[in-house]
Amino acid sequence: MYREVTQQSFFYQQWKANGWGAPYSAFASCHAADCPTGADAIQTFGGYNTELAAKGLTWYPLTSVPTANQIDFVTFPEIFSYWSVGLTSVAIGDEEQVLNATYAKQLNAVPAAIFNHASQGRGLPLSADGYARLVELANATAIPLDSALLQMPPNNGKQPFFEFDCSTVQELPTISYVFNGSPKAWTVEPDAYVVQAGKSCILDVRVLGHGEWELGNFGDNFLRGKYIVFDYDLLRVGLAEL
Repeated sequence: MYREVTQQSFFYQQWKANGWGAPYSAFASCHAADCPTGADAIQTFGGYNTELAAKGLTWYPLTSVPTANQIDFVTFPEIFSYWSVGLTSVAIGDEEQVLNATYAKQLNAVPAAIFNHASQGRGLPLSADGYARLVELANATAIPLDSALLQMPPNNGKQPFFEFDCSTVQELPTISYVFNGSPKAWTVEPDAYVVQAGKSCILDVRVLGHGEWELGNFGDNFLRGKYIVFDYDLLRVGLAEL
C-alpha cells in the first residue's frame, strides 16, 4: 500500500485527520511573581488560553527560510516547514543592528526568526556582529575553552563565550525585535540573556551565521514572559505579553 511520506508534526497530521477541535498549539513561560495563573511553562494542544492572551495576540505570517538548511539545521531531505517569520529589525538598547538583506535576496529568503526549535539551551539570538557589540557593552572577556565555566556551557552554540562582572547586569541594555507584520517591538531584559556561574556572569547568546543578521532561533530566552500560539490552519504565529 502506498503511504505518503510527511515531515509535518504529529499534531498537524492529527488535526488534518479531525483529531482536534481547533488548529492551535500554544506555550507560556513566565516565572515572575506577577505572572498570570497557569503561565508557568505550560503547553497546550487543540486550543489556547484566552486569559493568557488577554493583552492581545499579534499575528505574524509564516515565511519560507531556505537558509535554515544551509546555516545550522542541515537535513536531508531539506525541511522548510519551520515556524519562521520575517524579521524587520533588531536593536541592542537604542542601537539598531544591520540585517543582511543582500545575502537574503541572493538565497530568495529574508532575515528571519525561527520559533520552537530546540528552544532549551539555545540562548538569545543575535548576529555575530550584534554579539560582538553586546560583549563590548558588557565589558566582557573571553572564557578559555578549558575553563570549568564551560563544563556546562549556557547553550550549545559554536561561538566563544564571555564572562563579566555580575554587579553590572542591570546596566546591560534590553534587546528588542520587530517581526514582519507589525511595528510592535518585543523586548528581552538582561536577566533573560545572562547566566550566573559561581561568581561569574556569562552572556547566554546564540549566533547563527557570520557578520550581519541572517537567521535567529527564538526559544526560552526570548519567550520568557510571553505567550506564543501556533496556528496550523492559517499558518501564522501569535505573540502576547503575559
